[in-house]
Amino acid sequence: MVSLDPLSRPDLDLLPAIEVLHRHQVRWVMTGSLVLAAYGARLIPGDLDITPALDPGNLEAIATVVSEVEAIPLHDPDWPKCPPLDWHYRWSPRPASVENLDHLMVTTVGRLDVVPRLCGTYEELAPNAVSLDVGGLEVFVADPTSVLDRLEGRTRSKDRDRQSEIQRVRDAVESGTLKLAGLDHLT
Repeated sequence: MVSLDPLSRPDLDLLPAIEVLHRHQVRWVMTGSLVLAAYGARLIPGDLDITPALDPGNLEAIATVVSEVEAIPLHDPDWPKCPPLDWHYRWSPRPASVENLDHLMVTTVGRLDVVPRLCGTYEELAPNAVSLDVGGLEVFVADPTSVLDRLEGRTRSKDRDRQSEIQRVRDAVESGTLKLAGLDHLT
């Protein structure tokens, strides 16, 4: 029985989200605005973007995770490709396929976004990812340039609102002064 509302926008509870991924041994790389936050950007990410390894066993582990956190795809009526609201209530994480799991989801730990290819694939991102301790758990954080490249030219309001922080990280990358700051301030 679905108890979450696909129209809601719950805040991310970062550590429990990472703990459930860790408990189910999901292989993933953190992407999205949390990467910029890990490198010192002063912003509060709305979701946890994960770029997972796409082998069947890992996809099955993700399906188990999203079942455990009672995930339901977020419904965004402003997105032209968004399925009708009733589809969200019928959605299931199985079959555990790339196409079926590639969603921004409302969960009991906040919003979780499975993004198999948006900033690159796991295989492309993992070799350049850095390890970060988050609440005693190892998390692999994508190179910030993969996130910055994706944000180039974006016109979404949330990206415009964050532009000064995005530019600050971009400037630090270009000057060679970028340092991993961590995510303790968000846990």
